[in-house]
Amino acid sequence: MENMKFGPTKSLIVLPFLRNPKSESMYSTSNLLEPIDIEKFKNSYLSKEFIHFSNSNRKFALSFNWDDLNEILSRRRFYTDQVRVVKGGQDIDFESIFSFRTDNKNPNQKIAYLNNVGINRLMNDGCTLIVHAVEELMENIAGLVYAIESLVHEKVQANLYACFGKGQGFDVHWDNHDVFVLQVLGSKDWTVYNPTENKDCFNYLEKPIWSNVLNQGELLYMPRGYWHEAKSIGPTIHITFGFTNRRVEHYIKWVLRELSLNAIFNSDLNNYHTRELKLEVLENIKEVLTKNINESSLEKYIGITDAKSPERPYFNFPYVLDGETLPVDSIIVINSSRIQLKALQTKGDLVIFNILNRQWKFSLTTKPILERLIIKRQLRVSELVKDFADEELTQGQIIQLIKDLLKLGLVRKIK
Repeated sequence: MENMKFGPTKSLIVLPFLRNPKSESMYSTSNLLEPIDIEKFKNSYLSKEFIHFSNSNRKFALSFNWDDLNEILSRRRFYTDQVRVVKGGQDIDFESIFSFRTDNKNPNQKIAYLNNVGINRLMNDGCTLIVHAVEELMENIAGLVYAIESLVHEKVQANLYACFGKGQGFDVHWDNHDVFVLQVLGSKDWTVYNPTENKDCFNYLEKPIWSNVLNQGELLYMPRGYWHEAKSIGPTIHITFGFTNRRVEHYIKWVLRELSLNAIFNSDLNNYHTRELKLEVLENIKEVLTKNINESSLEKYIGITDAKSPERPYFNFPYVLDGETLPVDSIIVINSSRIQLKALQTKGDLVIFNILNRQWKFSLTTKPILERLIIKRQLRVSELVKDFADEELTQGQIIQLIKDLLKLGLVRKIK
């Protein structure tokens, strides 16, 4: 097996630590979207239409309760921008929800802790508590985030909203990203309106397209731009799963930036003072754009933007350590929705794995195993041993391949 080779990476983002979500296999996009199948959702609703998934024909439920929220708030240390308390669209001063203590090791540094007394008072006053990126704090939510990322092929962030009694965290507004809204506990009264061309004026809104109570276990999907508001009905928790789609506009702007040094694009319009010269430069512009707006440049843009948003870190100790045995009955899962069959290329006696502007090389004999992993996404090591172990590739070599993939973060062990 060949050693890995890393290609150039333009940026590095360090993400917070996340525990390995062993409960991930409990959740899938198929049971989340039930009774609508995945292909119908992609073709008819994703980035297109609002939809409500009621409880009458769904059995999906997220295992989460008030004790789980208490555990998160009591046992974690938060950044001051990770927890918010809002009311009527206004953020409460963070000094009301955090207390600060001097670091014993560094007297000049203050450590922020949640102020439970202050938050209790605010929640009793009808405020809404928001915890950002709860997928970094709860295994089951991380598993659901991964399932949604596999569906939309974008980074997903889960934010939790908790409220007691009757309250409203935000007035009518719209978001610049798509969002799934899962009602986890209690109920909320939602009103949803169609998008408007004028994003700054609520007065353009017509009658709501959906106005109803969202009950525990029910789900909403709203593409970006849909106006909405939510009002609590008693103690309630809902979690939003938001993601920002790359748009055609972003791709075109990237192409234009790439062409900024092109002689035609860098020339002055004053050079084209006659109609003939203007028509000539327009034809030249069309020719340059036609050559640079194509499938190849689109794939390059997707690859570059993917590389700027690395995958979440998962740890697989002790199995990534040299000399440590990986059990053959282990269940492994592909670590990224971006790992597709097209990432594999054959060159001579090597199979080359390209993802996130990085490149790894493996022996060609491993290609069927890598293809099986990408297609099935989740399987037992024993299945690979049973189907592919032979004189050319032994059981020990297959297990070593999986260990190498664990070290690289391309797969992770969930059981």
